[in-house]
Amino acid sequence: MDSHDSASTDEEGPHGIYVNRLPQTDALEGQTVGAALGTDVVTLRFADGTVAWSHRDGPSGTDAYDAVEVADGTFFVDIWRRSHDEREAWTLIADRTSGRALSVLTTVGEHERPGRPRVGQTITAGVLLGPGGEPAATAPPTETRDLLGKRLFNEYSPEIVFEHVYLNSRLCAWQCLRGEQPGHGDCDDASYWRLSEGRYVFTFRERLIPCASVLFLDLTALRSTGKFLSIEEDGRIRNGGIGARLHMLADARYPCGYAPV
Repeated sequence: MDSHDSASTDEEGPHGIYVNRLPQTDALEGQTVGAALGTDVVTLRFADGTVAWSHRDGPSGTDAYDAVEVADGTFFVDIWRRSHDEREAWTLIADRTSGRALSVLTTVGEHERPGRPRVGQTITAGVLLGPGGEPAATAPPTETRDLLGKRLFNEYSPEIVFEHVYLNSRLCAWQCLRGEQPGHGDCDDASYWRLSEGRYVFTFRERLIPCASVLFLDLTALRSTGKFLSIEEDGRIRNGGIGARLHMLADARYPCGYAPV
């Protein structure tokens, strides 16, 4: 079931960014999940640790998958689409309670782009489909400003801790508080979506290194579950899981008329 690169274990060991990730689930085995995403319709059929995925007017394939039930009835499904293109990983967050769905297609660009992220993301909001193809929700997830001004302490393990500061609707700042490079930080392109009360999807695309991430943030349970797609130093593409325990450090309130963009 695991779509992550099991050959890369350094960060998934006892001191890595995988330690505080919620466990995988096989609850989707034997099931079919459909979603209307913009003008596209996607179908996922889960069986024997793999998922057969297809787009109505696009590619299809069968790959291993990673599924985590991040909240009651809400699944974080990540598929490294190596059967189609090793440079692509597709994440679907499916909220079966509300019927909402969010798709994030993360793609490694063929060439470096100075000053711009090499690993890009296409985000599409939609709704899940019922057994007869009927929409399971009346409205898809929406972009949100709820996270702006918040500072989150992300404890991936006792040895790896990062701080995230959600600056504005386009940027997130981060720094390493504990790990291999304490004090190292940057400001990267970000996107924020609201799935339900207290539950968000946060994505960011790094500029200095070829890496992009997708994170489901549960500010009620104070947990994050996510993934990253990156190019390693040896040129190998890696798709890996991450997860953290969260602590709210601050929640800024701006004077009237001075809120960030």
